[in-house]
Amino acid sequence: MYVSDYVEKSTYENEKILGFKDAVNDNEIDKYEIVEIQGRKYKEGYKFGEKLSGRDFDYTAVICTNDDIAYGIMNALFDNDIKVPEEISVVGYGGYKESKIIRPSLTTISEPYYDIGAVAIRNLIKEIEGEEEVENKIELPFTLIKRDSLKNIKK
Repeated sequence: MYVSDYVEKSTYENEKILGFKDAVNDNEIDKYEIVEIQGRKYKEGYKFGEKLSGRDFDYTAVICTNDDIAYGIMNALFDNDIKVPEEISVVGYGGYKESKIIRPSLTTISEPYYDIGAVAIRNLIKEIEGEEEVENKIELPFTLIKRDSLKNIKK
């Protein structure tokens, strides 16, 4: 299951969803669901986690579009006696510093925020000084940080 937090479909959120779809297709996973929740915060994640806990589910993982939503889902699952990662894995997005100190620590896709800012400022300075024309799109690598919220499933 992929949990999306977008209220309106921004290009950035669409890219996350397209990346998710590419990954499941590349790995020949045919059973998945994309769920849209309204909001980007912990409380919306918690509400969704409660709904997830209240139904008979056969999900093995929930992948969220931000870490705050993942924290909420994990806490709701815990409050409803569903164990992460033994019964369901949870993955966040963003690489927030809190991800490594919550229990279980959150597996997350880390975004290089510092590097994005540094490159953007350098490009802005170049553009202001007229040095060269710079591209408006900055692409930097993301990193999957594997922690305790992800159960290793071998085929």
